[in-house]
Amino acid sequence: MRIGFLLVAIVLVFAPGAAPGAEALSFPKLAWSVDERVPEALRVFPAPADPEVVFVASAQGLWRTRDDAATWQLIPRTGPDAMGTISHLAVCPARPDFVVLASREKGVFISEDGGTAWRPAGGVEAGLAGPSVVSVTFPAEDRAWLTLLACHGDKHPGISKSADGGRTWRVLSAKRYFRQVVSLGITLSGVSSVLDEPDNWALVCSQDFGENWRPAPGGQEGVAACATATRRKWVGPKFQEFFGWRGDVLWGMQKGRLLLSQDIEERYEEVGPEGGGRWASVFATPGPDPEVEWLWAYDPYRTGLVCASALAPRGEWQPNHSGLPVASMTRRGANAAANADGTAFYACANLSLYIGRHVANDEGPTVRLAKASPAALVLPVEEDDKSLRKINEICKTIAADKGGGVGDQVRELAGLGREREAFVSRRRFNLRVQVSHPKGPGAVKAVEVVPDLFGLPPMHLSDDGAHGDGRAQDGVWGGALYVSKNPHAVAPGGPRRRWLPGVRGLPVTAVDDSGNRASWTLMLGIYWEPAPFVMWDGVWCWGARSVLCEGQATVGCVRDPGTKTGHIQVKGQKGPWTMCWAEASGRYDITGLKSVAFELTGSPGAGDVAFCLVDGLDRFDTALAGPIEPNFPSRFVPLLDGHYLATMDGKPHTVRIPLTELTQGIRFMRTCVAGFGLRARENAGAGTYDFGRVWFEK
Repeated sequence: MRIGFLLVAIVLVFAPGAAPGAEALSFPKLAWSVDERVPEALRVFPAPADPEVVFVASAQGLWRTRDDAATWQLIPRTGPDAMGTISHLAVCPARPDFVVLASREKGVFISEDGGTAWRPAGGVEAGLAGPSVVSVTFPAEDRAWLTLLACHGDKHPGISKSADGGRTWRVLSAKRYFRQVVSLGITLSGVSSVLDEPDNWALVCSQDFGENWRPAPGGQEGVAACATATRRKWVGPKFQEFFGWRGDVLWGMQKGRLLLSQDIEERYEEVGPEGGGRWASVFATPGPDPEVEWLWAYDPYRTGLVCASALAPRGEWQPNHSGLPVASMTRRGANAAANADGTAFYACANLSLYIGRHVANDEGPTVRLAKASPAALVLPVEEDDKSLRKINEICKTIAADKGGGVGDQVRELAGLGREREAFVSRRRFNLRVQVSHPKGPGAVKAVEVVPDLFGLPPMHLSDDGAHGDGRAQDGVWGGALYVSKNPHAVAPGGPRRRWLPGVRGLPVTAVDDSGNRASWTLMLGIYWEPAPFVMWDGVWCWGARSVLCEGQATVGCVRDPGTKTGHIQVKGQKGPWTMCWAEASGRYDITGLKSVAFELTGSPGAGDVAFCLVDGLDRFDTALAGPIEPNFPSRFVPLLDGHYLATMDGKPHTVRIPLTELTQGIRFMRTCVAGFGLRARENAGAGTYDFGRVWFEK
C-alpha cells in the first residue's frame, strides 16, 4: 500500500547553557489581512537576513518587495513563458544579491543583482539531472557560497550538485528521488524515495555532504518534504565549536503530528498539537531574545497557523491565524513563511497574498522592524588596520615637529583617512529599528541594542534624523555597529566567548516614558572570507602523518642538514605507482580558494607525475593498508603534460594548479582536505621528487 504524506522541515541550532524560561514568554499575536496588489499569489520566499526583502511567485511571474511590503514590483521577464512554474527560490545568506530560482519545467535560474535580472543556469547539457526542479538550496559547506543543491522530486532521480554557482552540475545518489534537503553542515537531512517505490517517501540523512544516504533512525515512511532553515545567536564558551552544538530537526506531516529530532536524526519524537494536521509549512522566527525562537506550523485545511516556543516544543501550540483562511476546501499549494526578523508574516492561500503583523501593545512600545544594512558582511579572518597605525605615527611626528613643515604629512593624512574609512565601512552594520507606540513616536525614550555577540557594550540608537534613521521623531531609530575582527570576544563583565559565522541575533529593547519595555531580536549575517594558508611548511614533524603507497614508491621526511626544517621526498621506480601523504586529522577547508601551489624538485630525467589532493573525511582515522580506494583522491593533474612544469632538472620550481582542475565535477570533500599525492603512469621513468612547501592561494 502506498501512503501519501506531506512533510515540511526546519533546522534548529540550540546553544548550550541557560536561556529564558518558556513559561515567562508571551505568545505573539498576529492580525492578518489581504494584500490585493499581488494577484494570483502562489508561493512566498522571504530573504534569510534582510527583513524588508520578500519574493512572491504568482501566475504573472515573480514579485518582490524591498521595503517591508510598502511597495511591490513585478519583475520583468519572469512570467511562465520565460521561467515556467516557479517552485522554489533561495537567497544566499552571505551574498544577498545572489538569488537562485527553481522551475518545474525549465531548470534553474540565477540572479546576481538581488532578483532584478535573471539568466538560466547550466542545464541538462551541463550535468543537471533534468529540467524539472522542485527545490534549490545553498548548503553550508562552501565559504564562497557557490555550491548549490537542486532536487527534482519524482521527475528525475538524484540530487544535482553544482560547485561553481550553477554553471556545471553532477548528480548525487542517482538511485533515489528527492523532494528537498536541509543542510546541517556535513550532515544533510532530506526526504527521498527509491526508484522502485516512487510514491513511498521516507526520511533519510547523509553524513558526507550528500554523497551517500541512509534511512533516518526512527524516521517516518511515506512522506514528501519541503524545508527551511532557522538562525540562532550561535555563541559559546571559548574554543567550543561545532562539537558543542545540537542540531535539531523538526518535521511536519500531513495527517499527523510534528516530528522532532534533537540529536541530528538519531531518533524522533512526536510534538505539536494533539490533533495533528496536514502541515503545509513549518518555519521559525526570532523571538524577544536571541536565545528564544518561535516555531510555526501551518495547516491551511483544519488546524490553521500554530506556534510554540523552541524552548518547549512539547508544550502548548497556540493558534495564530486571525484573518487567515482555514477551511477544508482551501486550494492545494497554500503556504506560509515569515520575514527575517519575524515581524511580518506572509501566506499564499486561494490565490491571494495575506500579510500578518504583530498586534500592537495597548500601553507600551512595539518593535515593528529590526534591520542591519548590509544584511550580511563577509570579513577576512585577519585584516590589519595599517592605515590607523600610520595615522598615529604621522600625528606623533607632527606633534614633535617644531619647524612647521607639515604640509606633505597633512596630505598623506587625508589619503590615509580615506583608507581608514574604507576599512571601517567593510566592518560596519548600519542598524535601523522601527518602533510604534499608542501615544505616538515621541513617547519612546530609548532604543538599545546589545552586541554582546562581539564582546561590545550596549549601544543606544538615535531618532534624531542624523544616524541613518530617516526624520527626527518618526519612530525609526538608527546607529552604526563596528564589528571587531577578533572572533574571540570578551563581553563586559562576562566570560570570554566565541562567535561563529552565520545569521545571528542581537537583543533590541525599546523603552517609553513610563518605563514600559518591548524586546525583540535584530538579525544580521556575518561570515569569514576564505583565507590562504600553508599546508606543509617544511617543518620536520607534520602532526600524525599517514601514508598510502601503491606500486614501487616510498615516501618520507628528509631533514635539511643543520636546520629544523626538511622536505617530503618521494622515490618512485618505473611506473605505475601512487603515493598519498596526509595528516591523520586533516580538516583543511579549501572552499573559496583559487589554486594550490607547491615547491617541487624533480631529479634530472625523472618521469612525469600527476598531482592530486586527498580528502580527510574519515579516511585517516585507522591504520591504512592495501590499494587506494576508488574516488579516494581528487583528479590527478599531470605536471609535464599539463604544462604546469617545464622540466625535471634537479632544481626547485614553484607549481600552481587551479583547484577547479583538481576538484571540478567529481566526488571530493573540499571542506576536509588532508594532504596531497603523486601518481606515475605505466612505464613512466623512475625519479626522486622533493616537496619543499605546499600552500593554497586566493
